[in-house]
Amino acid sequence: MKKKLLICIFLLTLPLSTAQALDWAFPFVVWKGNVYEVQDNTPLDEDKIGKSIGKVNSTVNQLTGAYYMNASNVYPVGTKYYEIHDIPTSEAIAVQVDDEWLEAVYAYKAPSHIMNIIGHPLFFMAAVIAIIVVIAKFARR
Repeated sequence: MKKKLLICIFLLTLPLSTAQALDWAFPFVVWKGNVYEVQDNTPLDEDKIGKSIGKVNSTVNQLTGAYYMNASNVYPVGTKYYEIHDIPTSEAIAVQVDDEWLEAVYAYKAPSHIMNIIGHPLFFMAAVIAIIVVIAKFARR
């Protein structure tokens, strides 16, 4: 009887131990709340690259697909973004991969996530000001 019970428990927990990972349709980066599809077929010439505008700060959760702030599903944290001369950043940006720059074309607006608000520098400044105000109020009493 004990043997049958152990086998049943084992068989019930077996499906829980399977690995999962998402398969993405295309490599992308997120910058300022916009998702850009990285075109890896033709690198950009260096003379088309403008100033640095940001970098990957977080990666995409491979189980849930959730991402926030400046993220990427392929490129590691620290990968830099650049302007492309004569192309507005609302249309495309450049992503530096090793020693070349790849064009990333605007695809869609990124979904909102609570970390977009909490991770923003203005949120931190507002929180500090609120704490100072509360401490000042209690200090007067």
